[in-house]
Amino acid sequence: MTQSYFLKFVIALAFLMFSNSISRAQELSETDKLYRLAKVWGFLKYYHPQVAKGEVDWDNELYEIMESQKAVYAKTDYSNLLNSWLLKQGKLKKIKHKDVKNKENYFDDNYDLTWLSDTTLFAYGLSENLRFIEGNRYKGRKNHYLQFEKKSSGVRKGLINEKLYTSDQWQNQSFRMMILFRYWNIIEYFYPHKYTLEKSWDFVLQEFIPKFLYCDSEKDFHLLLLELVCQIKDSHAYVSSEVLTKYFGEYQTPFSTKLINGKAVVYLIFDDSLAIQDDIRVGDVITKVDGKTISEIYKENEKYISSSNDSRKDLVFTWGYLGRGVTDEVEIEFARDDLGVEKKVIRRYTNDEFEKDYWGKQSWSLIDNDIAYINLRGLNPDSLDLVMRQIKDTKALIVDIRNYPKIPWYSFRKHLEKDERLFAKFYNPIRSHPGRLVYSASLKHFPYTERGVDKYEGELIVLVNEESQSFAETMAMYFQSFDQTTVIGSQTSGADGNVIGFELFEGAFTCYTFFGMFYPDGKAIQRIGIVPDIEIKPTVKGVQEGKDEVLDGAVEWFKQKQSSF
Repeated sequence: MTQSYFLKFVIALAFLMFSNSISRAQELSETDKLYRLAKVWGFLKYYHPQVAKGEVDWDNELYEIMESQKAVYAKTDYSNLLNSWLLKQGKLKKIKHKDVKNKENYFDDNYDLTWLSDTTLFAYGLSENLRFIEGNRYKGRKNHYLQFEKKSSGVRKGLINEKLYTSDQWQNQSFRMMILFRYWNIIEYFYPHKYTLEKSWDFVLQEFIPKFLYCDSEKDFHLLLLELVCQIKDSHAYVSSEVLTKYFGEYQTPFSTKLINGKAVVYLIFDDSLAIQDDIRVGDVITKVDGKTISEIYKENEKYISSSNDSRKDLVFTWGYLGRGVTDEVEIEFARDDLGVEKKVIRRYTNDEFEKDYWGKQSWSLIDNDIAYINLRGLNPDSLDLVMRQIKDTKALIVDIRNYPKIPWYSFRKHLEKDERLFAKFYNPIRSHPGRLVYSASLKHFPYTERGVDKYEGELIVLVNEESQSFAETMAMYFQSFDQTTVIGSQTSGADGNVIGFELFEGAFTCYTFFGMFYPDGKAIQRIGIVPDIEIKPTVKGVQEGKDEVLDGAVEWFKQKQSSF
């Protein structure tokens, strides 16, 4: 071979190798394809007029396109496949746009459709058609996939027009993908607090696609769903199913602990008589459960704990995981006083065996002539007027919201409100423009008078902690709107606003915070919670001595304030 022929051969070989490397670089992995499909399928579901009206069997379309894409690997070919599938759904008319009024009422921190034009994801033709659909989207209020049952309080059931599948289909890979795609797109377009997530919601999709693809058992599938739901960092969110109940167990110790500086301290007795049987006392420090340390159990379960912040996560861990199990007996190691570590087997019980309403045993009291105390869980709403008359001359009212209140904020109107002022704003997802939120309502108080009812003129001291969630946080916001209020305690749960729930499939139910709740100045509540003016937390020593250090601290703070005048 002459030198010139050899040189040509080398150049041709190099070109061939370069072309092959470019070709391989343009090939899409299974995860790459499913990631693109999940986003396009969800976008068309809520934006394409024919699909959004329910005129297309959209689940079946997903199954068909997943089958068709198996033989397609090149990026351009895959875009062409999706484009043909999109065009199959019907030709759209161009609509005339109206100018958006009151733009200040919109909340767009979650709204981002720039991916439609991302050339690293799609070829130009597909992007152009997706953008056209965005500009000529379905604008009706009757989106087939966004219908809810009519309910004014509690968990409102939503997405009632979605097909409901039996749980035995979990073995079908396409079914698992469809469930993932459904949930991911609901959060993508209709979770008001997606913008608060540290981890990109797109990254979550890419992370969970291979997990859902290769799932070995029904138990693993349900655990994956729970792990996925925990990614939205919402204390309202959970997954309920018989499979999960069987896995985590339905038996519970007759007490709960609180994590204080890493120690699990017995803090609340669910049933005194049952705890006495095993000689469990408030203040005992649990060091091991069935031979595992507290930190080991925490690490095993952390990815299954749904919470808005770490304070709530610790509470959910101690309530829902540490004392829970599949057997009615458990071995614990614990320390009491200075007696060293003991080991013994204790009983666990089902929840219906416990005494009910262990939070609200005390309703109200006079701590002294100057300070009154009300527990909003223990006090009956019908008794509020009588109590307020009896305490009207005190200098301070301590309102305990370290619980879920029985009394609504508006019951205090005639006793407290003197002028008009906002204390909270709601933002709702816009069904006709998925991804955006719009201001929907405010909570406010008014100059309110009622014959024979005096206004309470003393200071208001509100007690909160990680048990204060949702309605309790709304109550705290209400009291914060008064000039004479001081909040004492620790960070609350950080989940406030109405909740919607829906079935993922038969026997698996989930929910999340559907409304965005904000202070009048736009400051968020979700994940942050109510931030106390004065932080006081329990100590191990205080719990062991039977003290309520938050309440004691509030009383001491007020007395010192009074003595300084």
